[in-house]
Amino acid sequence: MSAARLKVAQDRMNRVKKAMRRVEELRQIKTNEKEEVRASTTDPECLVMRMADGGYRPAYNLQFATDVEGRSIVGVQVTNKGNDQSQMEPMLAEIGRRTEQLPKEYLVDGGFVKLESIEKAAACGVKVFSPIQEARRKDIDATKPKKNDGPGVAAWRQRMGTARAQEIYKDRAATAERTNADLKTWRGLDSLPVRGIGKVLCVVLWSAITFNLMRWAEYAT
Repeated sequence: MSAARLKVAQDRMNRVKKAMRRVEELRQIKTNEKEEVRASTTDPECLVMRMADGGYRPAYNLQFATDVEGRSIVGVQVTNKGNDQSQMEPMLAEIGRRTEQLPKEYLVDGGFVKLESIEKAAACGVKVFSPIQEARRKDIDATKPKKNDGPGVAAWRQRMGTARAQEIYKDRAATAERTNADLKTWRGLDSLPVRGIGKVLCVVLWSAITFNLMRWAEYAT
């Protein structure tokens, strides 16, 4: 076997071993027994996720925070977790690190809703705007504070029951979805040309910088 072919074979073997270790890690933290544990031999650091078309492919979870007024990206995160529930706190920390301040209002998708994170955000002076899941029983009003709610969560429930909060939350889709569509369609994030979460983060950051430069160019003209 030539040296080049041997190197390719060894590289693949190493990736397979990493993928096997990744499967074991996922089995330790898996909560849904009906969901099959999957890992990628192409890039063991990523997660094999179920896509909108029903298929499974290796992917990373790319997170962006966008300023509603200026429409510039102020936070970037790359994770290998398919669930968004634990991503609110890391993104707030990322926004604070990059802008040296936290937002007064934080609009997030319903998939990010985690009561503990909402409580911590409130303690930092951040008002979270996100959908409240409807109660299973029709006689229960989900916007009313519950017995075990902390003050931050109680305020969030009451806030999201108001017409003003519903109007404010409309800006999330107009801001976030436009940013995501632009990055995917025009900034090269429809697919990732590199392996490894570190390299993926570099590609995503360059895309975000390009996006912001285009936004700033619009303001300058």
